[in-house]
Amino acid sequence: MTVGELELPGATQNQQRIAEIVAQTSMILEEKQGKILVESPWGADVETCINTMRSMKAKHPELRAVVIDHFHALARHKGASTNNPAAMLEDRAYRLMTAAKELDIDLFTLAQLNRIGMDTNSNPEPQLNEIRGTDALAHVSHATWLVRKVKLDGDKLNKDLEVWHSKVRGRQAVWKEGKEVLDSIKGFIEKSIVRMQYETSFVEGDTTKDLIKERQGLG
Repeated sequence: MTVGELELPGATQNQQRIAEIVAQTSMILEEKQGKILVESPWGADVETCINTMRSMKAKHPELRAVVIDHFHALARHKGASTNNPAAMLEDRAYRLMTAAKELDIDLFTLAQLNRIGMDTNSNPEPQLNEIRGTDALAHVSHATWLVRKVKLDGDKLNKDLEVWHSKVRGRQAVWKEGKEVLDSIKGFIEKSIVRMQYETSFVEGDTTKDLIKERQGLG
């Protein structure tokens, strides 16, 4: 599956082909004892998302994580402020957090940065209050990463992404491969660089592991 197919499926793929791609992905996950459930209701609001999460958890009690993409595209929910978009988004954030706690799942919510947050020329480090519309998402989150493309000179193809580890509640932790334990990272990792191969949705490089080793004194 390529990035192009993900970005503009309607332009190059019919519904049958899209279904085939999802099925292939699901088969690979299931071979590794995993499962992915996909819902894309038209005109969804936050209540639709919460009801879907509850339904999925009821049918699959082993459900551990939900990804919502994306926060700003949800429709205005019933009872939301009609003249204060920030208040509406804040209410949306708290409703999602409450539901995630109730269902005992990890919730990953994708949102946008505003123009200042995305400006790598005049803004060396994006801030939590540069999340578009509201920083309530950051307030209720255990961890927040701000991601943007690295600015390059000239016409060079930009493959690098800055991943700012902007908030970690309590500690930064890393999964120790082969052990069912989490181990804290000594010190705070401010920023990682991830290099993407966009044509194939492949991660060419990621500095995070090297930074973890450095913080833990492993050389």
